Amino acid sequence: MTRRAKRNAILFLVITVSAVGGFLAPHGVKATVWPSGVSQTSDPLAELCAVLAEDRETAYQLMRDGDPWLAAATSAISLRAIPNDDPDAVNDELIDETCASLRLAVFIMMDLMDDKTRDAFVATVLEPEVYATDALILMNYEVTSAPTLEETYVLIDTLWALADRMNPVARPGALAILANPYSFRHWPHCPEARRLIAAHYPGLDITRTVMRWSIEEGKHKPKDVAGTMAWVLDKELRTDAEKAVLANDPVAMLTAAALPDLQSIERTGDGVALLCAGITGGEDWRVRYGFLNVVPGYHTGANKAQIEAAVAALAESEMETPDTVRASHMILGFAMDAKDTGTAAYWAERILARDRIFDPVDRPLHEEAWHAIEQYGDYLASRGYYEDAALAYERLAAKYPNSALAARFYAMADAIREKGR
Repeated sequence: MTRRAKRNAILFLVITVSAVGGFLAPHGVKATVWPSGVSQTSDPLAELCAVLAEDRETAYQLMRDGDPWLAAATSAISLRAIPNDDPDAVNDELIDETCASLRLAVFIMMDLMDDKTRDAFVATVLEPEVYATDALILMNYEVTSAPTLEETYVLIDTLWALADRMNPVARPGALAILANPYSFRHWPHCPEARRLIAAHYPGLDITRTVMRWSIEEGKHKPKDVAGTMAWVLDKELRTDAEKAVLANDPVAMLTAAALPDLQSIERTGDGVALLCAGITGGEDWRVRYGFLNVVPGYHTGANKAQIEAAVAALAESEMETPDTVRASHMILGFAMDAKDTGTAAYWAERILARDRIFDPVDRPLHEEAWHAIEQYGDYLASRGYYEDAALAYERLAAKYPNSALAARFYAMADAIREKGR
């Protein structure tokens, strides 16, 4: 029996058991071990990625049908198909598929479950001591749930231990979390984690993403974004391994080429034009996405129109890749900032109509999407369009039936209608 056939059989059992009786629905089903099997194909990683994608589609349907528990369980159990005995059996496709399934599970845990349900899910489904991917899911949740200082120390120790396990996605995944400045800004372990992922996984896109985080930090310093980028490229990313990763990254290379113009007040627009060309001209979505994350620091003054045109052109694409999703969120924000209600309504409709999101390594686009619609509803309410705001909240709620998020936004719709009376 092939791995896919075995997985389908077990998934059937999980769904069947989960559906029996009123008790199991709120309390969940104990996670099931995926049986191991030797692939019958010449490309086991491709087969594994196909399994993850198929299971994620099942999870999506369960989520849209109002069963967030089983949707999250399906995503978590699916990831256990990744073998635990070969840390080098990894490529970009496996990392991408893993991150997409993992972030879907974390999104459901964080946003669709209430505290009681989430605690029960963690206790009865996730087995982080047994399955490295369960641990990776839990760590991704914990790092974004505002841990206390004491909890953060425990989290860091757990992540280092996870980086030592043999699972091929757990190692780079844990190192990436440890290296993330958004999660551990100013913590002394970040540079070491960054150096390790560069040394051990130089050819993976997740490693290039980690290097870009340092470059993107410049956008938080609007008075000297280019200076920060230059310092990062010349001083911060200084080991041979880190520099080798940068030398093979189109985003870093073009950013470096644009720096002389970006550092010149008279020629800033020329440098921004190079970055915008990366947004619209790259063949790989990872490259286009990388440039989207570099340009926000330059979205000021005369550069606004140029950046917004490039982001809008990408967002209009029919491709359903992370870069186009991220671009649609950005352009909605630009429209609201400009108080262009018509353009904002167009992009809000595009976001609400989207059925599937493929989360990248570094950003929870599922969460970003509902935040974008929440902000859009708030924007409409601030301009007196109370009924339109309520309808936006209700359409968002309808995408996630039987969830804490739906309950919250139905309540917000009722409150905004009452305010408009």
